[in-house]
Amino acid sequence: MMLEAAIVSFVIAILRGALANKSELIIIKCWYLFILGLLTQLLPDIFALFQLDFVAEKLKAHFNYLHLISYLFILATLLINIKLHSIKLILAGTLMNIMVIFSNSSFMPVSKQAILSINPSKVITSVQLDYKHILIDSKTNLTLFADIIAVPSWYPVKQVFSIGDIFIALGVFVLIQKIFCINKSSRNRMG
Repeated sequence: MMLEAAIVSFVIAILRGALANKSELIIIKCWYLFILGLLTQLLPDIFALFQLDFVAEKLKAHFNYLHLISYLFILATLLINIKLHSIKLILAGTLMNIMVIFSNSSFMPVSKQAILSINPSKVITSVQLDYKHILIDSKTNLTLFADIIAVPSWYPVKQVFSIGDIFIALGVFVLIQKIFCINKSSRNRMG
């Protein structure tokens, strides 16, 4: 969902005629911490991709620690850049996701109905769907913030997302627009 928001925002910025050079695009302080946080969450998948299954399985078994570390990197980046209005949206969404994940033993709860609406043939045999996700059940905390929203059937990428993800995607969209708008207006003032 965040990737789609970024792509749509870039396309709209280009259609508006906003073009920024490379030096103007780097306005996010400590952006590399954010990337490090995202990569930390992907470590089990990265090791599995390179067929290092032993390492991937160990990381999956201790994913709760990776999750915590990744969110510390992400939160650090967001807090350092809190003066940017769109970062506040991203932070709000991130905090919503953190609340639901860490109140459910480091798993993101997912609605069974939402999963089946995007994949009716999916056979669900366990409460734990993978190393990051569990099904919503009677013990789930903060269900409102869980992955409960399914994309419409006509949408090409089948996914389920949370209210927090919507805030994050909106913040990413606004951030990209602000980068282009600020840079375009500053170029106009320069001559």
